Amino acid sequence: MNRCKEILSDLSILYVEDEDSIREMLRDVLKGDFKRFVIAKDGVEGLKKFKNSEFDIVITDIEMPNMDGMELAKEIKKFLKRHL
Repeated sequence: MNRCKEILSDLSILYVEDEDSIREMLRDVLKGDFKRFVIAKDGVEGLKKFKNSEFDIVITDIEMPNMDGMELAKEIKKFLKRHL
């Protein structure tokens, strides 16, 4: 269990969710378990945050306004191809 906590504490997470209550609840529950736990309210905000910082894991809702999770994943993939 300690090894698991040690691994998690080194990870930076971007969590993208349009439902305010779910987003805030998960942030409150999980923020202490990771190096960073950053939230975004939709794919547009998530992509902006992704481009401005480094994340080990992106967790996203699929159905969201402005940019859905699938489009966000495609845009992140394009961004990474250009910058790696």
